[in-house]
Amino acid sequence: MSEIKQILEDLGYKLKDFGSHFRAKPLYRDSGNETSLSINKVTGGWYDFSINRGGEFNDLLKLMGKEGVELQQQLNPSFYEEPLDVKTFSPEIVKSLSKQYDYWVQRGVSEATVKEFGGGVDYQWKLKNRYVFPVYDGRNKIVGLFGRDLTGNPKVPKYKILGKKKDFRWPLYLNHQIIQDSKIVILTESPACILRLWDAGIKNAVCLFGTDISGSLIGLLIRYNLKKIIIATNNEPDNASIGNLAAKKIERKLLEFFDPANVIVKLPTKKDFAIMTNFEIEMWNKS
Repeated sequence: MSEIKQILEDLGYKLKDFGSHFRAKPLYRDSGNETSLSINKVTGGWYDFSINRGGEFNDLLKLMGKEGVELQQQLNPSFYEEPLDVKTFSPEIVKSLSKQYDYWVQRGVSEATVKEFGGGVDYQWKLKNRYVFPVYDGRNKIVGLFGRDLTGNPKVPKYKILGKKKDFRWPLYLNHQIIQDSKIVILTESPACILRLWDAGIKNAVCLFGTDISGSLIGLLIRYNLKKIIIATNNEPDNASIGNLAAKKIERKLLEFFDPANVIVKLPTKKDFAIMTNFEIEMWNKS
């Protein structure tokens, strides 16, 4: 039972205990019913009462892959637009941000790219003296905000996050279709890496906001039916190899759900993409 429960929770299922069974909202299709899916705790056998369909546990895992995408597309054109049961933030917060771009331009990101991500500097709110970007869900609701410190104070965390990081899927509101079409995704640690890759013309990356991958993001990647997942956490052997070890840990997690041929560890050639030139990023991408 514990193994079945762990796999389901890693995939993003919020399980309700119904004695011999778990009940949950099906994640392979759009649904507002929190108990439509029933899963046997011991065998993993399942049944979806809303569509009168069931099977063995492995069938459920397959349904989270290609077959699940096809079923989802029949019911809802874009599975990314599935509602997220998370706190939202007022659009007025983003409107109040000062539209300045110098910080990122000085770091080698073009003004055009920064504008595309819709952020700005906060001078008066909870993310004061930080460059702030919003995190949108598939229905254009703000489910989080994160801010990069601009003071340079080493005692201040580089990033401050508002919202539940495990629910962040940034910047899928901009590149969902790109990933869905290419079937390739790059996983990076930081937002700065996303911006640099984007500026270099590589727009199929998703930010982990750290050195681990959430169950909800794994579940979404399964539904994309990806041909290739590239793990590109930081390459920092001079810093206890934190990013290097994280890549191996993420790889092990992903190999529970994906074919080994589809999961690749390909770290940046420098510490991270944020300090690489467009030419260096292009060479990394070609390799």
